[in-house]
Amino acid sequence: MKYQSKNREERLQMCHQMIKRLEEFIHLKGQTFNELTQELQLSSAYFSAPKRGEGVFGADVVVMILGYYRDMSPDWFLFGSGSKFRGTALEANKVTSISVKKNKLEADLRKSLEKTKKMSSTLQKLQSSTEKSLGEFEKLLSKVK
Repeated sequence: MKYQSKNREERLQMCHQMIKRLEEFIHLKGQTFNELTQELQLSSAYFSAPKRGEGVFGADVVVMILGYYRDMSPDWFLFGSGSKFRGTALEANKVTSISVKKNKLEADLRKSLEKTKKMSSTLQKLQSSTEKSLGEFEKLLSKVK
């Protein structure tokens, strides 16, 4: 079977789909496009046109991305087929599970921080009230003497 070259519109669409998959993978990793472009030493606007479906990027950048994300499946990134992750589905589930656990831990930590702030405020009020009561107690005690 002979490979047929894609026209420009098809190449733009393929690249746009790759960017969407890359964005999904970056999100799973808890990162941003900015962080990726810094790691790959690319301009922060490098992926802007492909994100809009108006530009493509070269094979050298694809190789850099796959080199940076060693656990990303090339088949999934390039063509959208198979698992997002290289290796077994079990490995992919582990990464997803870890990501979910990380998000839950972050949410729990935020809740704990809010509770700690409320407790700190309550303790400050209690301390102020106690100091006021102690002052009044000392006044009464001095009257008794």
